[in-house]
Formats: sequence, C-alpha cells, structure tokens
Amino acid sequence: MLRIIRANISGLKYPLYSSLTLSFASFGDAFLYPFLPQYAEVMEIPVVWIGVLLSINRFIRILINPVVVKLFARYGVRTVTITASVMAIVSTVGYGLGWGLLSLVLFRLIWGMAYAILRISTMAYAFEHEFIGISLGIGKSIQEAGPMLALWLGPLLLSYFSVTNTFFLLALISIPSLLYAISLPDLKYIPLAAKGITFNIPSLMNLMTFAVSFTVDGMLIVVTGLFLAKQNGSLTALAIMSFTAGYLAYRRVCFILFSPGAGVVAERFGFIKLFNFSFLMIITGLVLLLAGWVPAGLIIIFTFNSIYSTIAPGAIADQKTDKIKAVALNASWWDIGAATGALTGGAILSAAFLFETFMIAIFVLVFLLIIKFWKTDRN
Repeated sequence: MLRIIRANISGLKYPLYSSLTLSFASFGDAFLYPFLPQYAEVMEIPVVWIGVLLSINRFIRILINPVVVKLFARYGVRTVTITASVMAIVSTVGYGLGWGLLSLVLFRLIWGMAYAILRISTMAYAFEHEFIGISLGIGKSIQEAGPMLALWLGPLLLSYFSVTNTFFLLALISIPSLLYAISLPDLKYIPLAAKGITFNIPSLMNLMTFAVSFTVDGMLIVVTGLFLAKQNGSLTALAIMSFTAGYLAYRRVCFILFSPGAGVVAERFGFIKLFNFSFLMIITGLVLLLAGWVPAGLIIIFTFNSIYSTIAPGAIADQKTDKIKAVALNASWWDIGAATGALTGGAILSAAFLFETFMIAIFVLVFLLIIKFWKTDRN
C-alpha cells in the first residue's frame, strides 16, 4: 500500500522521473559488462574474478531487497531514492580510480544496493498510475535509454581517453539522476502486514523468473562475446568487445522500443498471456543460438526478454494486495538467478561445457513452461 504525502501523482510525470533517475544512474554498470571481460588485464583483474565482479552486485541485492521495503516504510520512497542516486554516481567514479580488485568489489556492492532501491522505487511510482501496464512499459523504456547510451558512448570515450577518465566522464553524465530524484514527490509505503519478506519455496512464476534471469541476464550477458568469437575466430579483442556492446545495446533498444507496446498489450489481453508467450520465444531464441544461428538467436532472446522483463512485475503483482512486497520478493529471485548465472558464465568463459550448460538451461525452461500451461488448463 502506498500513500502520497506531498502531492498527488497525475499522469506519467513522476513515474517517468523515477525511471529517468534509474536510467542515468546506470551508466557505469552498463559499460562495465562489455568492458571488463576484454580489459581485465588492463584493470589487473584475474580472469577468474570477472564473473564475481559482474555478479556480486546482484548477490548484495538479494539481501537488500527486503531491506528496501523497510527503508521505504521508515524514511519514504523519495528520500531513499535520492540517497541511492548518490551511491550510483559514486560507484561509477570508483570504477575508474584504479585502486585494485578490493575497491572494485566495494563499488560493485555500492552499486548493487543503489540499484535495488532505484528499481523498486520505479515500481512504487508506477503502481500509483491508473494503468499500471502502460506506466511500467513506458517507464521501462526510459530506464533502458541511459544504459544504451552508455554502451554507445563507452567504447567511443575509451578510444580517446584513458580508462580512468572514461569512467569519470560517465559519472559526470550520470548527475541528472540526482536531479530527477530530488524532483520526485514524497511517497510513503505502508506495509499491510508486519511480517517482512521471507524466502520460502518460490511460486512457479518466481521460479520462471529465476530461470530466465539465470540464463539470459546472468550467463548469456557474460558469454555473448564467447558465442561471437566461436562463430568468427578472426575477431580481435576490441572487435569482440564492440560487437558485444552492440548486441547489449540492441538489448537496451528492445526495452525502449517494445516496452511501451508490451504494456499496452498486457493491459488489453492480460499480463499472464504475454508473460507465457515471451517466455516461449526466449526458449526459441536459445535453441537457435545453440544451433549456430547466433545473430538470429541473440536478437530473438533480447527482443522477448525485454517484453518479459517489462510485464513480469505486473504479472507478479496482479491481484496482490501488497504489490511492493510481491515485486520485491520477485526481484530477489530475479537477482538470485542473474547473480548465479553470471558466476556460471564466468566459469565457462574458457568455452568448456558452453553447449552443455545452455542445453540444461533450455530443458529447465521448457519444463517450467509445461508446468505453467498445465496449471493454467487445470484452472
């Protein structure tokens, strides 16, 4: 349950402000994914630590998501969002300081805490809109615009500036995040029950969220460059990083282009139907990827993962009284999947068991979808 303290939310103004806050805050994190696997030696980072650094922010989110609910209830959504924006900018500066492995671990933890807050904050303001699907869709589109810009700007800046100055400039461009956070109205979350978030046996939809995030947002994001290298062995490290950044940028473009439409379709035909269809198409893309159709597979996966990610909170929160608690729990399962998936992706960067690992993932996804259809038919 939410209550506006200072002003009423009318239209999409404040849901968009909260999404812009997250969008600008994500610059440093977005660029780190294509950058770190190819420039680990420059950063003096052992290869074995790449997966850890790219996943540790997600592990901390697993612990922080339940805390965010309490912080919102105690201090209000706006105040906590402003603090998270500052933390995000600091983390981007930290990536460029060159203080070594431990400092990178620290700043990844800071970013993980900031993202956990900003993500749930965007949902809190979106749920105040009359048409939640449209608000979530347009908001998700805005959230991904910043990281997409970072994926384009990062390699360009790196061509002219040092690693340190590249991250400093990305941090400078992130400052509007703080300005939009300050512009938000006070929003107070009032828990409907004293009991907090508990990790019992996950629901089927939370299991599906875990499986998708493990496979796509975890493993595939880390090993996209590996699939490209296996398809064309003549590519240089810079070319692989550039192509990887391009596909990850396309992933962000999908959120921008398809999220608003996904919200409209979900409002008309229902969140669950679109949830199931996008899940099926992700499986199709993974099959094409392993069959050797790498560009087609990546395009299908990233296209429908954007739709799935957009409408999943609405599907989870549908008919739930305490929507913030429901999406916070689902976000935790998403983070568990993405974190363990990134670690797994880092472990298979040597290309060992790449095919076998993704085959197992496809089998699990198909099994969960069959169970979902079976339960739907029984109801």
